[in-house]
Amino acid sequence: MAPDSRPHKATLAASRPLAEETANAAHAMALGAARAARAARAAVGLLMLANGASAFLRLGGPYTVDLQSVDRCEDQGRNLLVYTTRLHKKSAMEYEYSGPWRWPFDLDDDNWHVRLEAERWGSRGWGKNALSFDSKKPCSDALSLVGDMFRGIAEAAGFAPTCPVPKGNYTVKNWVVKLQLPFKELPYGTYSIDVVFSYKGERVGCMRVKVDVTEKNS
Repeated sequence: MAPDSRPHKATLAASRPLAEETANAAHAMALGAARAARAARAAVGLLMLANGASAFLRLGGPYTVDLQSVDRCEDQGRNLLVYTTRLHKKSAMEYEYSGPWRWPFDLDDDNWHVRLEAERWGSRGWGKNALSFDSKKPCSDALSLVGDMFRGIAEAAGFAPTCPVPKGNYTVKNWVVKLQLPFKELPYGTYSIDVVFSYKGERVGCMRVKVDVTEKNS
């Protein structure tokens, strides 16, 4: 009689727990690997986010302003201001301004209003409303916010850097252009800024300047 080749019931009972343990171990390993992969992807994502945030933060901050051009806006209002748009380039990063400068009325805090309207150059061209600034006391603001520039113009034009500035016809002589803007920090880039002058609520002139705003060297 041939020996019985069928596994005994005891052998079958012992092999089932072993197979289940092996399957459970494989499943646990798979879950562990999946969790590890997700954790790795999350870590990489956080690192990229952190790097991106750092890069974004570096896009703006303390700055210097380099003048590129001076033009007249299309809308001059009553067109009462007289100035030249010609600049003499002294070096790669330095311009000199000379020419007439006419104020039809005393430059005071009571009647004048000056507004800065800026566009910033981007991948889709000029972005409107990049920044704006309203000065309802333009003479005092000029002294307190952009004092170095104001005093430089006053010295070159021959009037006292005090308020109000008397109306009159001035001649600016060899002013080395050192622009200032009334902001502590700005995003870096190229800007087109309209400086709109109004007197007693009426637009009387507008100057357009194009500048590069770059990181200030420490």
